[in-house]
Amino acid sequence: MLLINKFNSTILMISKCFLDSIHGNIPICKYALQIIHTPEFQRLKKIKQLGNVHHVYMGAVHTRFEHSIGVSYLCGELITNLRSNQKELNITDRDITLIKIAGLCHDIGHGCFSHVFDNHFLKLKLRGTSKEKYIDHEYRSECIVRHIIKKYDFDYTDEEVDIICEYISPKERTKKPKYMYQIVANIDSGLDCDKIDYLIRDPKSTGNIISFNYKLLLERARVIDNDICFPYDDAIDIQQMFSARYYMHKKVYQHPTIKALDHMITTMLCDLDSRLHISDNIDNIDAFCECTDSIIDIDAYMHKNTITCDLRDQINLRDIYKVIYKTTTVDTIMNERLMLHTANDNISNVIIDIATINYNSKTSNPLSRICFYNRKSNIDVKFKTNDHEIIVPTTFSESMMLIIFKKPDNELQTKILKFICDYAIIKQNSFIC
Repeated sequence: MLLINKFNSTILMISKCFLDSIHGNIPICKYALQIIHTPEFQRLKKIKQLGNVHHVYMGAVHTRFEHSIGVSYLCGELITNLRSNQKELNITDRDITLIKIAGLCHDIGHGCFSHVFDNHFLKLKLRGTSKEKYIDHEYRSECIVRHIIKKYDFDYTDEEVDIICEYISPKERTKKPKYMYQIVANIDSGLDCDKIDYLIRDPKSTGNIISFNYKLLLERARVIDNDICFPYDDAIDIQQMFSARYYMHKKVYQHPTIKALDHMITTMLCDLDSRLHISDNIDNIDAFCECTDSIIDIDAYMHKNTITCDLRDQINLRDIYKVIYKTTTVDTIMNERLMLHTANDNISNVIIDIATINYNSKTSNPLSRICFYNRKSNIDVKFKTNDHEIIVPTTFSESMMLIIFKKPDNELQTKILKFICDYAIIKQNSFIC
């Protein structure tokens, strides 16, 4: 059935509606539907949005597919509101289409197990090589978009393909006004439709209650001096969004058990790589598009008595790598001395994982990067400020260090924990003196 949506006297053809658990009915235009109905996009149904999180939060089984549909929808909502509220921007139907397609395809380059594939496996395999640029899923997304449009002969000019790719990874912003690059992935302020969708979708699937009025933000957004700006009245909702990001990293994404699982999956991917040459073929789009979460089960069916099989069985039996120590104080000197102290032990059994958790703006308040305007006066004047009329934290970043054992080793565990305790006492006494 063909649906017709009238907007500003222009008829936009809607081919289908998808029912989404977050946004409700999402109208899909024929251009988006073309891409959705390709094997390269359909593979996103086989890649979990949150990688291994479902092993801790059982509801976290949503996929990159539905997230991508959601981002495309929010991109359409934002740019449509901008056109409706500011006709002087001269936003065309084609502009809206290209933004929505970029939102749809922004994650099409993700590999199996989402960020584990990039941040652990590919960094280990490709860093310092001629294929290092393929570590970033955004670059792979650009490659796949170009591949799909050429392969299926979709109706886009070369310049339009370049624009879509620039929206996905806005390092080069040469073809469109600056504000157009702040919709899908906003490198200026961090407030974009990608972040809004996953910070609504992920908490719901993990049973965490997080809320901020994103609809109001999209409705009230204005372009001023080429930047997307928001009413200063809504600063509290924006702060709530960035707080949600910190909360989800602290409670979910960086959960110690999930971090341990990430290292198990990385070892499995390295084992698979020895047989399937995943990293060597990373620039082969057809080969890469076969790389979904199913790859481990398929390999285990084809090959027995492998590291992958053993680790898969361990995970299924809940015999997960053990976190023996966790701290938010990362002491480089202590780590170096600990390595020397345990040099003669089975140190290959030990993983030291160091991560940084922040509000999306390193050590500063992310609100300081947002462009605001006064809704009740001077709506055409943008400003930034560090002086907010709401309560905000004083610290916006923290480190986390985990010491993880691959296999139980009570003797080594006792030795490490005793060293850490003794080091803390010595350091404290030295400080007092």
